[in-house]
Amino acid sequence: MSAVSRFAAARALFSCLVLGLLALLGSSGPASGQSTGEATMQSSASVAEQGRGWTVIFGREHSRPHVIVGVWALHPFEPQFPEFDWTQGFGVRSHQWLAATFVNSYDRVAFMAALERYWWVGAYDAIALGIGYRVGLLSGYDERLLSLAGKVPAIPFTGLLVWTDLGPFSLDVFYAYRGITVETGLSFH
Repeated sequence: MSAVSRFAAARALFSCLVLGLLALLGSSGPASGQSTGEATMQSSASVAEQGRGWTVIFGREHSRPHVIVGVWALHPFEPQFPEFDWTQGFGVRSHQWLAATFVNSYDRVAFMAALERYWWVGAYDAIALGIGYRVGLLSGYDERLLSLAGKVPAIPFTGLLVWTDLGPFSLDVFYAYRGITVETGLSFH
């Protein structure tokens, strides 16, 4: 697969996720005539509606305790990593904190410590959705990724996070700098 087609595939995936979540953001509460017992989309704590000032920018905490058991990576801007590859890894999320270890695309063991915050969270019965960001420190990389990585033990990162919890299963899509990761896990609500 060429770099152009990888970029097009990544852009299409990202666009579909963003459009789908924007459609969910725009959905209103119960339609007229619906009883309170019927299942309706609940926007549980849209920060834009509830927050003021910096809360809107920095997001809010939403407890999503779970274990990450599968990670796949895609690097649409890196011709040396053309495939959507499974990565060996494991992570634990508690409240707004995430700690993980994995084998990165350069075949080096990497460690990550991150804070997750959410701008929007919605729920529908056993399905929960959210949009937010992840910010933290990442080790295990060298100057092939970023010139700073060859000089310091850990590099800072931040990126967009889109997630869904389907009952006990979780799916997170995270985009930062040169990579997109898809993470699957088990949720403990």
